[in-house]
Amino acid sequence: MDESEPEQMFSRESRKLEAVAKWRMARAELVHEGKGPLPLVGEVNMLFQVIPLDSLDRVPLNSSWRVPEQRKSQIYATARPTTFRYNHDGFLASATVGNESSAYGYTQIFRSGILEYAVGDCFSSPGNGFAPMILGQYLEQEMVRHYENATDWLRSSGSTSPVYIGFCLLGIASKSFFSTIRGLMVGSRSVSPVINIFISPETIADPKKEEQSPYGETLLPLVDTMWQLAGYESSPFNIPREGWMPFREYR
Repeated sequence: MDESEPEQMFSRESRKLEAVAKWRMARAELVHEGKGPLPLVGEVNMLFQVIPLDSLDRVPLNSSWRVPEQRKSQIYATARPTTFRYNHDGFLASATVGNESSAYGYTQIFRSGILEYAVGDCFSSPGNGFAPMILGQYLEQEMVRHYENATDWLRSSGSTSPVYIGFCLLGIASKSFFSTIRGLMVGSRSVSPVINIFISPETIADPKKEEQSPYGETLLPLVDTMWQLAGYESSPFNIPREGWMPFREYR
């Protein structure tokens, strides 16, 4: 290996990470302003982005880009997709509201291979007597569903590229986190975020790797990052001696 090759490889990877970070920030701001594929319902929204490394290499379009009809039913979108259509970025599956002017959630498949999952209504009152809160356990569950759908989609597409994974939370300033669908996260460490848009760091994963749901090795670092926004070290659903259990019913 030439002495300059490691430096060149590091430089290429650094440029890719920088490009990913810039794209994710621009995307979060666009969606937060209501200028994404569809405006999302609710005060707090989440984006979960899966970015294949080879999607960052711009290649010429040498044939018509399509999503096969039989594959459209494989696309997961929060609140179940009701509308499927092509758009300026590629293909959009969305769970639309009323006249389809906004959405509870959507999945945008970019022509480049990037997948973006959006969650709309994740800020609401968890029960009588409670003020609206960010539903933390629900967001954990959606991350698992999104990652599982993305890996299935990429495998069936024949993709062999590793992926960058990250999430964005929009509209979170001064809002509290609710740790379960039924139980309040309390404690002296609990804080509300002071920023309105949070862009997580990226993790890197291999969609070809066999890993059991809820994919703790891949997703738990991201999930813990979300809870650190509320002042906690890690997810309250990572149970000592049992492991991470985001789908268990807690009281």
